[in-house]
Amino acid sequence: MNEIISQLSSVEPFNHLDKELLEFISSNSKVTYYPASSKLFDEHSTPKQLLWIIKGSVEVYDKSEELIDIYHDQDIFDSNALIEGVYKHSFIVKEELIALEIASVAFDKIMKSNAYVESYFLSNIVQKVHQLKAKAENSTLSEFMIARIDKNLLHKAVIVTKEVSIIDALKEQVAQNASTVLVAHEDGTYGIVTDSAIRQKFIIDNISRQSSIALLESYPVIGVDEDDFLFNALLKMTQHSIKKLPVFDKEGKIIGVLEQLDVLSFFSTQAHLTNMQIENASSLDELITATKRIDTLVISLQTKSVKARYISKLVNELNKKMYQKLFEIIIPKEWHGKVALILLGSEGRGEQILRTDQDNAMIFEDGFIPDDKDEVSAKFIDALEQIGFPRCKGGVMITNPFWSKELSSFNEQSNIWLSSPNQSGFMDMAIFFDASFVAGEESLFVEAKKYMREKISQHTELSSHFAKAINNFESPLSYFGGFITDKKHNNEFDVKKGSIFPVIHGVRALAFEKQLEATNTFERLKELNNIGLLSRNETFALIEALEVILSFRLYVQLKKQKNAEAIDDFIDPNKLNRLERELLKEAIKRVNEFKKLINFHFKLAQLG
Repeated sequence: MNEIISQLSSVEPFNHLDKELLEFISSNSKVTYYPASSKLFDEHSTPKQLLWIIKGSVEVYDKSEELIDIYHDQDIFDSNALIEGVYKHSFIVKEELIALEIASVAFDKIMKSNAYVESYFLSNIVQKVHQLKAKAENSTLSEFMIARIDKNLLHKAVIVTKEVSIIDALKEQVAQNASTVLVAHEDGTYGIVTDSAIRQKFIIDNISRQSSIALLESYPVIGVDEDDFLFNALLKMTQHSIKKLPVFDKEGKIIGVLEQLDVLSFFSTQAHLTNMQIENASSLDELITATKRIDTLVISLQTKSVKARYISKLVNELNKKMYQKLFEIIIPKEWHGKVALILLGSEGRGEQILRTDQDNAMIFEDGFIPDDKDEVSAKFIDALEQIGFPRCKGGVMITNPFWSKELSSFNEQSNIWLSSPNQSGFMDMAIFFDASFVAGEESLFVEAKKYMREKISQHTELSSHFAKAINNFESPLSYFGGFITDKKHNNEFDVKKGSIFPVIHGVRALAFEKQLEATNTFERLKELNNIGLLSRNETFALIEALEVILSFRLYVQLKKQKNAEAIDDFIDPNKLNRLERELLKEAIKRVNEFKKLINFHFKLAQLG
């Protein structure tokens, strides 16, 4: 028994127990043997022990006698039953079982005596991931991610009306020792006077000191709510290239100003420096140098356990700045008001973190097809490749005439997608459905998306056919709960095809049906919850599952990048420890449940 307890002491979470608690477990546990096909526990029976499998496997069945889970060597079950006081499923021995049965009295004692063990067994899947990363990286969940705006970080602002003169407003700023001048408007909105406006307009342009302060303001002001996260403040500063954010209370009154220097001192990353280098780049070489910092930023955030979806938000804002600067450098100025550069696929949804490929398109004003279109487009794609965005293998780039044409041609394409539907066309339409504007003349993009939505509203019967692609790929989990790997790909499995795509496309299909405007998958999920199509629990469970899967993929991709290996979507489950496999399996099971929901909602079985 001592040898078995010694082995147990190295298993998560028992490795956090002291010698006294391990001895208590030893005194209240026993090693048991069960032959294959034995019934361990019946549904609705009362649990009396926690089992740790030394050797063998156990299958779990629901009340419909459908296999829903399987436990293997080193797995622990069923803590939920002990906590809730009842088994919700039936347990059958698959392969002859040798297990350590830990009596409920011992389980109760370690739960009450050790906060980590209690947290482990009570926590949800995402919390377990954070615990795992904290241990693996010798780090804790980034304080920044849970930090809200603190009033102690705020600077004083002087608020004046637009009738006040420049000199009087500045005198008042000095008198009150305020960092910022805000201009109040009659409708309750505000403008802000920036340092650069004072230098340019007041000092250099020599505007009269008696002129209205409104001549110096940037209007309307961009601000944040007092209960918002610091991370969101950093996102806004990055997105809008600003250094100060007025902070509003619940009544809409300004209570102070948050400054970039204070945010960056709280959260030391390269986001600000990268953003500034991108904005100041005047050549392709300078832009390439600036964007190299993004990968370093991603690594820094990932090791601090920042959620993948938050990393993608920040990276997306920086990549947009990069695209805008590249557009400015490469695309002729005479094009700027006559074309719209748009991002597609994961870039369009704002979900790409590492530069795995490029997906883009360009909408031209009707009648404007310049003679050097092909030459300029090729130069733009070449530049992206030099920056680190591999060419899209599917040709979804502005060098492809299909994705680079006049507005009327894009509108006609929407007609074709909907009037002559087929699966290939649906996937192209899905790519465009996720598009977002990045540079040029935005009205062209707005018109193209508006036209598509109007046509979709006339063909609601196609929603089910649009959703059908969710069944294109099988789940990476087998019937028996193990991972299905590809022997031709080093016994890895494609986590994107079987686990990420079903969520993205299933959510996209619901957004297609309900005509939602959001493109980001997480934002779409929130909107689906808001309109009552998905319950709060369904939404939260799916967000948790997708976050776990994306986090694992990013973790593996960064390892491959570090080892100079090709970055792809494959994961080797044999390189994961027991807890990691457990977490990933649970997340994929939730994806499979969502997949069933989509099949039921759209009645896909009836399509054949």
